[in-house]
Amino acid sequence: MNFWTPDSLRSASGGTFVLRPDPGAGGAPPALQGLSIDSRSILPGQAFMAIRGERFDAHEFVYEVAAAGCPLIFIERDVDLSRLREGVRVPPVVIRVSDARKALGRLAHAYRRSLTRTRVIAVCGSNGKTTTVRLIDAVLASRLSGSASKKSFNNDIGVPLTILGASPTDQYLICEVGTNAPGEIAHLAGIVEPDVSVITSIGREHLELLGGLDGVAQEESAIVRGTRSGGLALVIGDSPELARQVRDGVGGVAVMTFGLGEGSMLRVTEPRVEADPAAGVSAGAPVGTSFSLNGRGRYFVPLPGMHNATNAAAAIGVARRLGVDEQSIVEALRTARGPEMRWDRSRVLLASDPSRPVDVINDAYNANPESMLASLRALAAVLASAPRGRRVIILGEMRELGAGSVALHEEVGREVGTLGLIGRDDALIVVGAGGPHYARAAVAAGVPGASVVELADASPERAAVAAAMVRPGDTVLLKGSRAVGLERIVKHLSGVVPTIAAGLGAGAAGAPA
Repeated sequence: MNFWTPDSLRSASGGTFVLRPDPGAGGAPPALQGLSIDSRSILPGQAFMAIRGERFDAHEFVYEVAAAGCPLIFIERDVDLSRLREGVRVPPVVIRVSDARKALGRLAHAYRRSLTRTRVIAVCGSNGKTTTVRLIDAVLASRLSGSASKKSFNNDIGVPLTILGASPTDQYLICEVGTNAPGEIAHLAGIVEPDVSVITSIGREHLELLGGLDGVAQEESAIVRGTRSGGLALVIGDSPELARQVRDGVGGVAVMTFGLGEGSMLRVTEPRVEADPAAGVSAGAPVGTSFSLNGRGRYFVPLPGMHNATNAAAAIGVARRLGVDEQSIVEALRTARGPEMRWDRSRVLLASDPSRPVDVINDAYNANPESMLASLRALAAVLASAPRGRRVIILGEMRELGAGSVALHEEVGREVGTLGLIGRDDALIVVGAGGPHYARAAVAAGVPGASVVELADASPERAAVAAAMVRPGDTVLLKGSRAVGLERIVKHLSGVVPTIAAGLGAGAAGAPA
């Protein structure tokens, strides 16, 4: 049965017809394939779901998409039906639903159940979700056809759109599943019904609502309980809080652990941050992480940091489950790329001395304490493997940490000093309300006070101040919560220099949901 028919979509969404298929068009239903919520990027044949958000109400754009030939429109409030008919040969079918967001989820759940040929993988975790999605996609795509979440489409809108964008012939579909509050992962798991689930990490995320690590583990473990019977859950083995949640398996779902700890079934061994060994002594070889699993084999992923070795281990576990051969896994990991603004490296040439490029590491998609610490440790490992000159570290505040926010910012600040990343000629720039807490703890841990600059925000004026502190030959790391907007500093730096050289690879310290 074809899912993409007006009758099927009406039934699956729980809606009612407001404008039925036009009998004057020969009685044939409109040609449909896929769904969009963005009037700016809707494709021919896609249905349109009008969702009311905090800043925009998509019902204002239904006339525009109708005029462009959209065959079917979902609404949740009254619109001018006569205006929808104006100037079009075949009026769109219109279905009214009581709640567009909920209807989107119902559509996705129904469509997921129609994907009988597709193995569905769900990726959860406090950090590293998007990177792990990219790594899984890289290794599966080496031998199979399929699709994966775009960017960080991991909420009650992004997950359904990921599912609805899949092809019935796909052999795999990877969904990133995130959370901000208790119950969100259980809800999304009910839509995704994964055959394979992954929990990348348990960290201090969204503590205002999840409370602590036990609350985080309880929330993330909901994806295991939502995995189909007979399926596999790959979970990080380095979290005692998570172990308490999934110790005995759940409802016929096999549980396999991965991580750095001795008890992990897929144990990362002999990890090293280094240039790609297969590239020999080439000066342009990407710096990443090499490792073995359970003392066997050797893998390289061009993303530095121990956390990226565990992300890659999860990808290996999924690939093996879906039957990808070992050599294909090894080769695919070597050339994998991380997502945008996760350890995203580029070389910027300053006008004052274009012979000495600035190495910019943009890891500022998002942040919680674990991802901040991982990013700093990855930088320390990179610098140890290939010493460079002056360092500029730009740390934005972390959001949604609740009552422990001050102590957690101080913990990150101390790590800067403990790792010895900032000396007298270097710069530590802290941005936002958490900045003074970073600064105070960093100085107490040995960072020279004269090297610390505090900025209230990343407004264009203050972004210019930060950019002006960068010199030719510097290594610059940016890390902080997405809402801080540290990318403005990168844009300003890029805007005042003549050239940005080719990217050096991308990765991630991980981002919270």
